[in-house]
Amino acid sequence: MRNVTRYVQRLLRQRRPGRFVPTDEEAGMLAAAIALRSARPEDGMPRAEFLTQLRGQLAEQAARAGEDERSPVPRRPRRLVLVGTAAAAVAG
Repeated sequence: MRNVTRYVQRLLRQRRPGRFVPTDEEAGMLAAAIALRSARPEDGMPRAEFLTQLRGQLAEQAARAGEDERSPVPRRPRRLVLVGTAAAAVAG
Protein backbone atom coordinates (compact mmCIF):
# COMPACT_ATOMS: atom_id res chain seq x y z
CA MET A 1 0.00 0.00 0.00
CA ARG A 2 2.92 2.36 0.66
CA ASN A 3 4.11 1.92 -2.91
CA VAL A 4 0.69 2.91 -4.23
CA THR A 5 0.54 5.95 -1.96
CA ARG A 6 3.98 7.12 -3.11
CA TYR A 7 3.06 6.43 -6.75
CA VAL A 8 -0.18 8.45 -6.52
CA GLN A 9 1.49 11.32 -4.67
CA ARG A 10 4.14 11.59 -7.35
CA LEU A 11 1.45 11.56 -10.04
CA LEU A 12 -0.45 14.34 -8.33
CA ARG A 13 2.73 16.43 -8.12
CA GLN A 14 3.24 15.78 -11.84
CA ARG A 15 6.41 13.82 -11.18
CA ARG A 16 7.46 10.54 -12.73
CA PRO A 17 6.46 7.72 -10.36
CA GLY A 18 8.98 5.08 -9.34
CA ARG A 19 8.73 1.53 -10.65
CA PHE A 20 7.47 -1.39 -8.59
CA VAL A 21 5.59 -4.65 -9.19
CA PRO A 22 2.02 -4.13 -7.95
CA THR A 23 -0.35 -6.78 -6.67
CA ASP A 24 -3.71 -7.16 -8.43
CA GLU A 25 -5.37 -4.95 -5.83
CA GLU A 26 -2.66 -2.30 -6.13
CA ALA A 27 -2.92 -2.42 -9.92
CA GLY A 28 -6.64 -1.69 -9.66
CA MET A 29 -5.97 1.25 -7.35
CA LEU A 30 -3.33 2.59 -9.71
CA ALA A 31 -5.66 2.30 -12.69
CA ALA A 32 -8.30 4.26 -10.78
CA ALA A 33 -5.76 6.94 -9.81
CA ILE A 34 -4.60 7.29 -13.40
CA ALA A 35 -8.18 7.56 -14.67
CA LEU A 36 -9.02 10.20 -12.05
CA ARG A 37 -5.90 12.19 -12.84
CA SER A 38 -6.62 12.23 -16.56
CA ALA A 39 -10.26 13.22 -16.01
CA ARG A 40 -9.43 16.71 -14.73
CA PRO A 41 -11.04 19.33 -17.02
CA GLU A 42 -7.90 21.42 -17.47
CA ASP A 43 -5.97 18.38 -18.69
CA GLY A 44 -8.07 18.32 -21.87
CA MET A 45 -7.06 21.87 -22.80
CA PRO A 46 -3.96 22.61 -24.89
CA ARG A 47 -1.08 24.47 -23.23
CA ALA A 48 -0.84 28.24 -23.76
CA GLU A 49 2.59 27.83 -25.41
CA PHE A 50 1.12 25.44 -27.96
CA LEU A 51 -1.72 27.86 -28.79
CA THR A 52 0.70 30.77 -29.22
CA GLN A 53 2.89 28.74 -31.55
CA LEU A 54 -0.13 27.51 -33.54
CA ARG A 55 -1.47 31.06 -33.97
CA GLY A 56 1.91 32.17 -35.28
CA GLN A 57 2.08 29.31 -37.76
CA LEU A 58 -1.46 29.97 -38.99
CA ALA A 59 -0.77 33.69 -39.40
CA GLU A 60 2.39 32.90 -41.36
CA GLN A 61 0.54 30.46 -43.63
CA ALA A 62 -2.27 32.97 -44.19
CA ALA A 63 0.26 35.66 -45.12
CA ARG A 64 1.97 33.31 -47.59
CA ALA A 65 -1.37 32.27 -49.07
CA GLY A 66 -2.30 35.94 -49.55
CA GLU A 67 0.93 36.55 -51.45
CA ASP A 68 0.39 33.50 -53.68
CA GLU A 69 -3.14 34.48 -54.70
CA ARG A 70 -2.27 37.41 -56.95
CA SER A 71 -4.23 36.04 -59.88
CA PRO A 72 -7.85 37.20 -59.96
CA VAL A 73 -10.65 34.78 -59.23
CA PRO A 74 -12.04 33.46 -62.52
CA ARG A 75 -15.47 34.95 -63.17
CA ARG A 76 -18.21 32.94 -64.79
CA PRO A 77 -20.68 34.55 -67.12
CA ARG A 78 -24.11 35.04 -65.57
CA ARG A 79 -25.77 33.11 -68.36
CA LEU A 80 -23.61 30.03 -67.67
CA VAL A 81 -24.55 30.11 -63.97
CA LEU A 82 -28.27 30.43 -64.82
CA VAL A 83 -28.16 27.58 -67.34
CA GLY A 84 -26.33 25.34 -64.86
CA THR A 85 -28.80 26.12 -62.10
CA ALA A 86 -31.77 25.49 -64.40
CA ALA A 87 -30.31 22.17 -65.55
CA ALA A 88 -29.83 21.09 -61.94
CA ALA A 89 -33.42 22.06 -61.09
CA VAL A 90 -34.81 20.10 -64.07
CA ALA A 91 -32.72 17.08 -63.19
CA GLY A 92 -34.07 17.19 -59.60
